[in-house]
Amino acid sequence: MKDDLTPYRQAARRRWRRPSRALGFRPWRLLVITALLLLSVAATPLVSAQTVEDPDFEDQLVATVDAPTALAFTPDDRILVTEKRGILWVVENDTLVESAALDLSAVICANSERGLLGVAVDPAFGVNNNYIYLYYTFKKSGGCPT
Repeated sequence: MKDDLTPYRQAARRRWRRPSRALGFRPWRLLVITALLLLSVAATPLVSAQTVEDPDFEDQLVATVDAPTALAFTPDDRILVTEKRGILWVVENDTLVESAALDLSAVICANSERGLLGVAVDPAFGVNNNYIYLYYTFKKSGGCPT
């Protein structure tokens, strides 16, 4: 009887069987995988952050700077604060020094994500040198890109 089938019918019969086994897919595999995924999600413990407040901690505003981007601490307890628009400020004895330590606003781009973005104190600061390093976006002769 198998010999009676025309090639067309044989091809149709093969096509009928292939979709269920094309990739070795079995419905029970999907069920097992889904169950394992659900168990792994359900078994994950819920964790929440804990806030511990120190009763000896005092929060004090020592300076107001427009758009601060970075802080660095010198060995002699000064704080260097960079402002996005290109100003470097110094906080000394919990007070902002009235005049800026450095003003780079004429040579930097401060639009979008650009500006005076970082400050670092040299490891040998106060011993062998007084170097600080600034990270900023330099303004090219054509101006700042938009």
